[in-house]
Amino acid sequence: MLFPEGLCCRETALMAREQIPCMTSDHSASMQPMNSHRLAHRTTVPSPRTPLARPSGCSALRQTACLLVPSRLLQACPPAPWAELLDQLAQRACRLVGGRLCALDRQQRQRVGEALQPSWESGAVSAALSEGPCLILALEGDNTVTCFASVLDSVCWERPELQEARQSLLFPHSERQAALLHSLFPALSPASQHGIEPLPPRLGSRAAEASRSQGHEPYP
Repeated sequence: MLFPEGLCCRETALMAREQIPCMTSDHSASMQPMNSHRLAHRTTVPSPRTPLARPSGCSALRQTACLLVPSRLLQACPPAPWAELLDQLAQRACRLVGGRLCALDRQQRQRVGEALQPSWESGAVSAALSEGPCLILALEGDNTVTCFASVLDSVCWERPELQEARQSLLFPHSERQAALLHSLFPALSPASQHGIEPLPPRLGSRAAEASRSQGHEPYP
């Protein structure tokens, strides 16, 4: 069988009849504590082969964040506004360094919702991601985490027809929320300025203590 884990799509009558399973969980996502990994700058970045991963000089402002496109946007009739919005982002500020179509199980959806609080209500996030397969992207650029909402707003100011799609996108608003990237991606593109690596145990404990001292409980 070519897809032992199932197909990443909604089940159809034909699939049920032929006993073709659907994916019910994302096996690439990690359920380890998000403060157990970190983004580290790579010393060398190989030359990419695709325009979406063109190289750039190292920048202290460079950040990498995850962007989730819920099923409701993926199923929009063409031309898909979310695809146009991503194209505008690629031209202005970001480059793609990771991505996949996936189906998240209940525990994974709950983790995403909790990670994005208080910017989004946890239950609403979980409900949006339960409607069907979603697209998860890793985007890299200057201030991609701290200024991503502003970049989206600037695109929608020039292209008002993209505003509805912008409201449905899920993404972190702070560096603390951006740690969700470590759970969703085991690795990034070789062309990325960043790599995901395990945090030494002692540093992981300090990160958890720092989170508590700021009034936050570390994510399970």
